[in-house]
Amino acid sequence: MRARTVIAALVLAGLVISAGAACTRNEPSGEGVAPARADVAAEDTRRGSTGLSPSDMEEVEATFPESTPGVPRTSEFGEKPQGNRSDAAARLVDLRVGRGDGVERLVFTFADTDVLPKYRVRYVDAVRAHAEDDPIPVRGTAYLEVSFSLTNPNTKGRLAVPADLEPEQPLIKQTVLARNVGRELGFGVGLAKRAEFRTKELYEPTRLVVEVRSR
Repeated sequence: MRARTVIAALVLAGLVISAGAACTRNEPSGEGVAPARADVAAEDTRRGSTGLSPSDMEEVEATFPESTPGVPRTSEFGEKPQGNRSDAAARLVDLRVGRGDGVERLVFTFADTDVLPKYRVRYVDAVRAHAEDDPIPVRGTAYLEVSFSLTNPNTKGRLAVPADLEPEQPLIKQTVLARNVGRELGFGVGLAKRAEFRTKELYEPTRLVVEVRSR
């Protein structure tokens, strides 16, 4: 009787072990899935919010013209990234938003320089302080990023431009100072819709004008 009990227990244990092995074979483990998701997220961060990889962006930036002191320049309208080549340091002293004939514009005014600092203007999927950060809420359905290098936004220890501006305009809905670290500035511009834009380099005083087509 005792032998039969031992045999039955061994048979039952074998069935439990077999069922557990089958479940292990048939159900994917979380360990096999998580790395793939992490790889995708890392690739998105490397490519940046414009969809361009760092190497592709470097190739685009290599085509940007060098800013020349006192020489105005106007780019063509388009949706591709625009910018310049410059090693000038500057102080940002004013930011204004306005309207013109078929355009809405942002005007950045600089002091302590006769040439514009390095700037970049491009569409992004969302406004972020850094590529890996969470999006910053900004009004609009399309977003431009306007960034500057070697630029100080302070006058007498205080911010010289509005950190958050909501102009009452049909296209430009909001501008936000999203990044201000180590003389690197990044403004997020919320638009009612995606549209072509261009840049203008102006002097006396030194200004960057970003114009977005409103019709």
